[in-house]
Amino acid sequence: TAAGPAAFARLSGAPVVPVFSCRVAPFRHRIVVAPPIPMESEGAKDDALRENTLRINRAIETMVRAAPEQWLWLHRRWRIQAT
Repeated sequence: TAAGPAAFARLSGAPVVPVFSCRVAPFRHRIVVAPPIPMESEGAKDDALRENTLRINRAIETMVRAAPEQWLWLHRRWRIQAT
């Protein structure tokens, strides 16, 4: 999982605001702007990065679980084809 957003948030002090595009009809979308994710800034750098990445992933997971048919994954994460 990419830790880039959490790393940028830590370096810049900027909040991470999850934004999602949901299809509602052909050529029609609804934009969902979730509340900012509080970032951990205390403690060891690696621990904070891990915790913040987990928080971002939880926000994504919430949207995927709410509407799994909306999920589009472009990265070939699983190399073995299902049979």
